[in-house]
Amino acid sequence: MEINQREEELISQIKAKKAANRYKWSYLLIDLISDKIELDMSYSDIAEWLTNQGIQISENTLKNIIWRYKKKNKKLESPIRTRTETILKQRIIQQEKDNIEQKEAINYSEKLRLIEQQEKDKNSGFDQFEGL
Repeated sequence: MEINQREEELISQIKAKKAANRYKWSYLLIDLISDKIELDMSYSDIAEWLTNQGIQISENTLKNIIWRYKKKNKKLESPIRTRTETILKQRIIQQEKDNIEQKEAINYSEKLRLIEQQEKDKNSGFDQFEGL
């Protein structure tokens, strides 16, 4: 596989941080292999590719790093997702209330119209006596 300039920079940063026993190199590793993960490469292929680039990492370590990263992302996205779901639920409830109010308004207007019609029908019998 060809390596672009961004990947070369990340590889050199990972090597430097890993050699200095810094813990932040795993985030750089995730940035480096995120494209490979999206291409559905296996963990062993990714580990082999990293070894070819000079970064010694076992398949299990790679799995753990990716798993922790995904878990952390899920945890960070959870409140956002919950908030958007709450907003959507509130909108749906409000729409249902509006629909119910509209139906009730239609029912009331229909009932009023029927009552007026019945009153007209009751009173129509007396109209014929007006000319007497």
